[in-house]
Amino acid sequence: MLKKRSQIKLIGFLWSNKLVLTFVIFLIILFAAFIAAIPYSMSFIIDNGLRAKNLTVLNIIFIIMAVFAIVVAFSQVIRDYLYLDFCSRFLKSIRGKTFSYLQSLSMCFYSKTAPGDVISRFSSDLAVVEQALIYAPNYLIVPIFNAAITTFLLFVLDVYLAWISMLIFPACLIGPFFLAKLASKAGYVRKKSEAITLSDVQTNIASQSVVKALNLQGLSINFFEKNNIRLYRNMLKALFYSSLVERSGIIAAMVLQVAVLGIGTYMTYFGCLDIGKLVAFQGLFLGLTYSVITGSSFIPMIIQGKVGLRRVNALMEEAPVVEDVPNAKDLLPFSSEIKFDNVTFGYSPKKVNLDNLSLTIPKGSSVAFVGPSGCGKSTILNLIMRFYDPGKGTVTFDKRDIKLVSQNSLRTQLGIVLQDNILFNASIMDNLLAAKLDATKDEVYDAAKKAEIHDFIMSLPDSYKTLAGERGGQLSGGQRQRIAIARALLHGGNILILDEATSALDPITQASINHTIANIGKSGITIVSVTHRLAAAIAMDRIFVMDDGKVIEQGRHDELLAHNGYYKQMWDKQS
Repeated sequence: MLKKRSQIKLIGFLWSNKLVLTFVIFLIILFAAFIAAIPYSMSFIIDNGLRAKNLTVLNIIFIIMAVFAIVVAFSQVIRDYLYLDFCSRFLKSIRGKTFSYLQSLSMCFYSKTAPGDVISRFSSDLAVVEQALIYAPNYLIVPIFNAAITTFLLFVLDVYLAWISMLIFPACLIGPFFLAKLASKAGYVRKKSEAITLSDVQTNIASQSVVKALNLQGLSINFFEKNNIRLYRNMLKALFYSSLVERSGIIAAMVLQVAVLGIGTYMTYFGCLDIGKLVAFQGLFLGLTYSVITGSSFIPMIIQGKVGLRRVNALMEEAPVVEDVPNAKDLLPFSSEIKFDNVTFGYSPKKVNLDNLSLTIPKGSSVAFVGPSGCGKSTILNLIMRFYDPGKGTVTFDKRDIKLVSQNSLRTQLGIVLQDNILFNASIMDNLLAAKLDATKDEVYDAAKKAEIHDFIMSLPDSYKTLAGERGGQLSGGQRQRIAIARALLHGGNILILDEATSALDPITQASINHTIANIGKSGITIVSVTHRLAAAIAMDRIFVMDDGKVIEQGRHDELLAHNGYYKQMWDKQS
């Protein structure tokens, strides 16, 4: 049974910061009160000051307003700092929680999900969440409190005219209420289209060598244009619905403005309302209209922020396929054997990649899995590293099912070298220490010597402080692989995993690396290799020949040649 996934919820974060936000709300109310007080004071300025020629009243009013303005001005600086700190911490929490959760997701998630789709959660999706949060005080919270204070003051000035002005609320909010759902749905579709387009750009940039070599520029442009047109249509739809949400309130407010002004003017003409109160009422009603329109126009931004948070949470709802069992124990140091016992596995229900496979890899031995593409040899490594779990059967280390031990303790004992090993744009020493942060200099040197790269590194002007370059670009392919082998030896216990480790190298460099690997095997380290180049398997203690998810032959190189079977056919073709 899958555990319930945690989601990022704004309400919970608001509650944990309730004291700070309560103070922020108080300062917002102070600001909203000041905005309403200015037009309301016109009633006293005109009727009790100007018309009565009373200078004392005018002085008192303006002294109070000046003090009020200074207090409010400084309080809003404090408000901005406290609130922006809250927003920054919330976004930091989202990024941290989401990135941490990504580390727990299984390899099947990354195999089926475009990188651009994941990146868009951190870029465009979080950007709209950020906008909604940052602008919420000025475009939503202040208008709400200003509308409440203004409404109260309107009733103080004239009850009858105030009741008429209350039509502003239904007039401005009915349209957004009915259109919000359509705008939200269109916004979500737009975000998905943006993610697809971003993935297209990212894939194209990463594949420029292939695009140029095969003259695929035109095809790439046509493919991109189809998704770009789809994004254009979805964006137009989302923006138009958002515009309707905002526009519907503005149209209603314009009509009501004229109505209230006309009724108020006639009331003053017939002596039912003082001139000062008419001016104050009109000023307050303009402020109320602005607050309602501003609040309703902010609804599209709220919708986009909600959509962005929804997409981030959709990522958090992805369940890791491979998880540690409750109270998983640490795997003890490898001492005996790795065993596949009647293992059946498929990446999808429609295809079986391993079919009832059973085999044993003794400690200290070197084995290689060979065979045509799609035969299941790389799948064996994926199961040993527990990137996936078998559908049937078990994979055991020292007779212990690896599904019952923690993934961290399992992978701590594995050193892995891939076909294309990524080196960071840092020093060679830092690249090696990435495998074991607390490694001593002697341990690093020892691993480099086993990988037969130490002497080369020491010959460099800056030795181990030499920068590897972006993705190891300052080093040759063979040098990168040797550093990757040293890093794997430094990380792993007694098991070295090689996944097509020499397939991208030229024959001379490959032979040199194979010699190094053979020497490593003599030191008692268990080597498990997957390769399609049989020259890399010659020195192995045992070669497993695979086809269609099964082991069809096994033995040493010379034994398999003498058997004159499938391996011999492969060898003859490659020779």
